[in-house]
Amino acid sequence: MAGGKGTRLNLKIEKPLLEINGTTIIDDMIKNLLNSDIENIYIAVSPNTPKTKKHILENYSKYITDSKNVNNVKIHIIETSGKDYVNDLGECISYFKSPFLTLSGDLVNVKSKTINIIIRYYSNICKKNSDIEALCVVSRIEDYPATPTIDFEGYVPLGINIVSPNENYQKEELFVLKEPILNINTMEDLNIVIENDIYTS
Repeated sequence: MAGGKGTRLNLKIEKPLLEINGTTIIDDMIKNLLNSDIENIYIAVSPNTPKTKKHILENYSKYITDSKNVNNVKIHIIETSGKDYVNDLGECISYFKSPFLTLSGDLVNVKSKTINIIIRYYSNICKKNSDIEALCVVSRIEDYPATPTIDFEGYVPLGINIVSPNENYQKEELFVLKEPILNINTMEDLNIVIENDIYTS
């Protein structure tokens, strides 16, 4: 999900293109997705993030246009209205026929091994309980290294979810991560990432 305005950060750059230690957030995320078990990557951009869309088209063209190599992970761009996160996610649902993983476009330190762990956990719980449709990845509030914008009964939603492609109520499971994954919403968040060297290597 890379279509937000990023107004709280108050910078003149689109948030997915924010560089930390010489790497943009979107490049770091794509790198880790490419190295994970994910088969296809759908990047939702909007009128709020035209430079992000251009960056993806210019830097990942071989994944977007190369249909000859069936082993290549393909990157697809979805155009959303950019109204807000929930609305944009709703516009993405029609592209999927089975549950899909969503990542906010302002997350740092999402490693490929973590992505794989989340996918396998979801697969295992669905085998045990067929009623489970969705997964919300959270951190315990005491483990979250920044000031959370949401306190969900002692947990902080990290902006990582598995969602079923329907718009009805979905029975959801929580998955607690200990890794220091942050949403870069404010300058305070950005400074914490830089000062504590919280970034994917």
